Amino acid sequence: MWDSMGRRSDEGEGIRMLGIGLLVGAVVGATAALLMAPATGVDTRRVLRRNARRLAKQGSGVIEDTWSDAERAARMGMKRARKQAALARSAARDVARDVRDVADAGRRRLGLD
Repeated sequence: MWDSMGRRSDEGEGIRMLGIGLLVGAVVGATAALLMAPATGVDTRRVLRRNARRLAKQGSGVIEDTWSDAERAARMGMKRARKQAALARSAARDVARDVRDVADAGRRRLGLD
């Protein structure tokens, strides 16, 4: 892709570099936090385990809520699709009837009936 100045702009490369930067920053931050923690290694691991379990529970709740929302949206979408399909079938029948009426009138007019 080219920008307005005629230079090549690679958005994918920028996104990739941002991802790498975030990953490196997270690793450096976690390492610094562990090295500078006021607690012992055993205590720190216990806190990390407790927080990991808490986050896992919260995450599973979010996943369940998201799944429920997706199921509800799918049901509503199916209901709307059925309604639209019924309306389309009805409109198609009306058009077919109108075409038959016009064709019959044309045949009568031409004496082909």
